[in-house]
This record gives sequence, structure tokens and C-alpha cells, in this order.
Amino acid sequence: MAFDIDDAVAIDMARAWPRIHDLELMTPAYHAQDPAPRVSLAALLAFAQYCPCLGKLRIVLDASVVPVAVACTLTCLDAGYSAILTAPSVANFLSGLFPLLSALYTDHDGERYPGPDGMNLEYSDAFHLIWKQVETLICESDASLEEP
Repeated sequence: MAFDIDDAVAIDMARAWPRIHDLELMTPAYHAQDPAPRVSLAALLAFAQYCPCLGKLRIVLDASVVPVAVACTLTCLDAGYSAILTAPSVANFLSGLFPLLSALYTDHDGERYPGPDGMNLEYSDAFHLIWKQVETLICESDASLEEP
């Protein structure tokens, strides 16, 4: 028995089963000559969003079109004096959340402004440097994706 589901059904499944751990939506007898699957990569976004416990997903899907992971068109983020500890994890998070992000600023960009009342400027300087590392990592990641 073959499954004939589309993105809408897959999204409904993801919403209905937020605690699911393993999900198998294909038969072992799937062959290349079978009709093209109607579930696309976009449906995987729903499983990522609605099924935080999902550890294993077995599904036949159409991966011929790669969607932008998030419909957000944010290209510039000004983090102000935001505290930050590590660049790589923040860069990975922001890249996944905002795939078009290409510019990242802090209140240290441009003229040097004093930090908010009570903020130690050494911390502010350190935060700025880490945010700049985040920007570099995001730009490097974008460049590596564009290379053939």
C-alpha cells in the first residue's frame, strides 16, 4: 500500500502529532517509476517546527525545489548592545532563521557611542567583536553555498 499525501496533509500530521518520536510515511516497495511524491522539502519545515521530539522520519519526497527555510526576508539585523557568548552557534541559528541575512550591526558600528547606563564598556566591546564574528561566519557560509 502506497501513501499519497501532499504538503498540506504532511503539515496537518506534524501539527496533530507534536510528541511523535518516529514516523514512517513510505512503503519499502517504493520505486523510481512510481508517481512523483507530492510531499516537498517545505513539509519538512512543519516537522521541524511542530515535532520537537521527532528523532527519525522516513519519507519519500520531491526535493527538486529547495525552498527558503523561512519566509522572512530580513537582510539586516542591528543587535545594538546585545549580550552574546559564542559566535558559531548564534551564526548557525540566525542563518537558519533568516536565510537572506547579510548584514549585522551593533551600536559600535559607525561612531563610538557610550554603552547603556551601567554597562561596562569592556563587555560592550567584547560583545561587538563576537557579533562581528557572527556576521563573518554568516557571510562565509553564504559564499560557500554559492560556489559550484
